[in-house]
Amino acid sequence: MRYLVITILVLKGLGIHAQNFKSSVEAQFLASQIDGDNASGYYKIGAKCMLITTWQQPKLDYSLGIGVAQRGSRRYLGPNGTGIPMNLEYRSLDVRVAAGDFLDKDKKWHLNAGLVGVYTLSAKDKEGYIQNILANTPQITPLAHVTLSRAYSSHLHISVSAEYSMLSIVRNNSLIGLRGGSRFNVLGAGVAYIL
Repeated sequence: MRYLVITILVLKGLGIHAQNFKSSVEAQFLASQIDGDNASGYYKIGAKCMLITTWQQPKLDYSLGIGVAQRGSRRYLGPNGTGIPMNLEYRSLDVRVAAGDFLDKDKKWHLNAGLVGVYTLSAKDKEGYIQNILANTPQITPLAHVTLSRAYSSHLHISVSAEYSMLSIVRNNSLIGLRGGSRFNVLGAGVAYIL
């Protein structure tokens, strides 16, 4: 009981009110480029579904999201685009922290930016050439994230996003076995429903 009273007093002191929080569900189609594969990698469409809570403040809003995603690409077994082509599929749990603001007075256009932690749940080569690709895949991959959205009603927003792997600045060997999904560069487009 004592901790409940203390929590209420602290939240009251911070000026946090329920009306400052909004929740939303975001669903997007994704086009991924993984480990520097060629543009042909973008043919592999993936998807993401995320639950997001946003704390609205006068100057900025802050959001925390958690969801699941599937990303994929087309890679070659050998270096420099040679060898057997493979279709790779990665499934992950994504956690996103971002800050944003409206770009116009009508509050229709909104931009936010932040970081996404991608926790790899599974990774597989759909042709079966590599049996345990997950062994060469980093468990956690950090991504920089930007989303631009436009409100079409009080509940429906259309969004486009880009994610750029923080590990892309690290030079890696081009062999698939030595990279294994360490670099995700992803474009997304979809909708968000504000609850």
